[in-house]
Amino acid sequence: MSTAKATTASKDKKNIPQKLAEIMGMLDKPLPKTGVNKQQKYAFVTESDISAAIRPLLAERSLWLWSTEVSQETFVLYTTSNGNEMWATRLTMEFQFYDGETGEVSPMQRYSGVGADMGDKGLPKAQSMCLKYFLLKTFMLSTGKDDAEADERVDKEAAAAGAKKVAKVTRKASKTAKKGGKTTDISAA
Repeated sequence: MSTAKATTASKDKKNIPQKLAEIMGMLDKPLPKTGVNKQQKYAFVTESDISAAIRPLLAERSLWLWSTEVSQETFVLYTTSNGNEMWATRLTMEFQFYDGETGEVSPMQRYSGVGADMGDKGLPKAQSMCLKYFLLKTFMLSTGKDDAEADERVDKEAAAAGAKKVAKVTRKASKTAKKGGKTTDISAA
């Protein structure tokens, strides 16, 4: 009889996709933008705000999020006119959910991010970027009316200039970068 109860209890337990969908349903309001980029004048949702919203919901369901770094590359992004170097760290991480109740493991998911800093904070910035966007996209979280492809200032300028007068932007590989009036060789990066 105890075997039958154990089997019934395991049938009643939710699997990882069910638990994640339940969490997704609970996070139905846009997350507040508490971060502020003063230089470029915009507000953003921080990684810590996202983690604070999701962490207790994962814990209530005995879900643990495992992460590991898969690859990391650090390089000089550019050199300022006064000789300071801006370093960038390109990072790829893998994320996987573990269910503490059932032992179930989700498929591995990869996310990449880049962090730039003039000191030693490029890696933690890249780690935060990977985690932030993994959580945002996994749980389909809204941050309000921002769209990564929308740039109202550029759209307004283009509309004011007229469609025929807007220059076409093309991207191509470059072996040098110009910042602060100084050209720097980046072919080694």
